[in-house]
Amino acid sequence: SNFTNKDYERLDKLERKKLNRKSIGRDKELNLTGDKLEPLLMVPRSTETQKKYHINEVVINAFFKLLKERSRKFSKAYINHYSFDSQVANLLIKGSRSEQEVLARYKPDHLRGVHKLFLPLCLSDHWVLFYVDINAKKFSCLDPYQSSGILSFNSKNVDKILQWFKSFLLPEFGYKDANEWPYVERTDIPQQKK
Repeated sequence: SNFTNKDYERLDKLERKKLNRKSIGRDKELNLTGDKLEPLLMVPRSTETQKKYHINEVVINAFFKLLKERSRKFSKAYINHYSFDSQVANLLIKGSRSEQEVLARYKPDHLRGVHKLFLPLCLSDHWVLFYVDINAKKFSCLDPYQSSGILSFNSKNVDKILQWFKSFLLPEFGYKDANEWPYVERTDIPQQKK
């Protein structure tokens, strides 16, 4: 039989007890404690502000760390890729480190044989993905909400990222023609439905 309203209330109460503030967002494998993953686990109530549940860089970086691990464990099933920490974008955009200092963080082994490079970046509280397809020799910035104009509004920041890849990172790892690779505007990005 279907659940009654009272049944749903009991389930909600039980879930709140199991997922209290002390246990939400803990992950020993990723070395996360406290409420860092809370945005993924909580659903904002209609009376609550949704801003509190925006996904931050800890969640994004944990996701990409899991992608790397999955690719490592199942190398034959997944495309060989490398995911950069979102901190790289922050360092380049803010200019708090030189392009050479950021480049010094990476060893040739990090990028040897990869087919795709991913760099998540947050522009005006909106996450997009800078993407390099090494096999096709092209760059893209993936934004499912292109109508938002985030990429055009932040074009200087995207250009900084693009130039770092073209002038510093890729040539350092043997891609001397990276300056000739095109930047392709993608319009075929799927959107998650609410």
